[in-house]
Amino acid sequence: MKIKAFVLHHTATPTGNRGDGSDIVESLAHSAKQKSEGRFAHYYHTLIGPGGNEFSPLPWDQIAPHCGIDRGDPRQDASGVCNQNSIALCCIGNFDQHTMPEAQYQSLLKVCVQAKRQYPQAFFKLHRELVATQCPGRNFPYQRLYDELQLHLNTPSGAPAKDVPKGAWFESAVNFCISRNILTCDPEDRFRPMAPVNRSELAQALMNLIRGITQ
Repeated sequence: MKIKAFVLHHTATPTGNRGDGSDIVESLAHSAKQKSEGRFAHYYHTLIGPGGNEFSPLPWDQIAPHCGIDRGDPRQDASGVCNQNSIALCCIGNFDQHTMPEAQYQSLLKVCVQAKRQYPQAFFKLHRELVATQCPGRNFPYQRLYDELQLHLNTPSGAPAKDVPKGAWFESAVNFCISRNILTCDPEDRFRPMAPVNRSELAQALMNLIRGITQ
């Protein structure tokens, strides 16, 4: 399957009784098999639970009936994205009603970075950009995701500072500020994330920020 795009979804459901979203994954698998009379094992390739758990019910080289457009349908999106050339990435929850937990967001970001590195020519689409739906919800953090995705892709290591642990809760914020010259590392490329901030350092950071906005 030639991958053209990654389509972002939410399940528009509660997060499940088990807490990790696994029962929602199982319920959707049952629904997909039943409605397709066994042709499809699931609606989505990868799902991410509220705590950041990743589920992969379908290999990325299999077709999932997720976006509402099949190749050859009379109505096609101008992007050309359809079920046959896209990968479905789905977060468990209803982001019309709730905001995404940070652990879930960080896992989504990691999956998207890996996806883009594996298929660099593919692009991202929200489900609602393809068909008439609210998916993935008005609170889905797509702009933050796209911004931080570019930051990671433009930084080979994903962490320009030597002492910022990969996966740390502050990793994205530190990388964002360094990439925009709001904050800087020391001559040894160390950020010293737990060091106290003095007033002169704060003044320098604010000046960098204001200059970046006004330039």
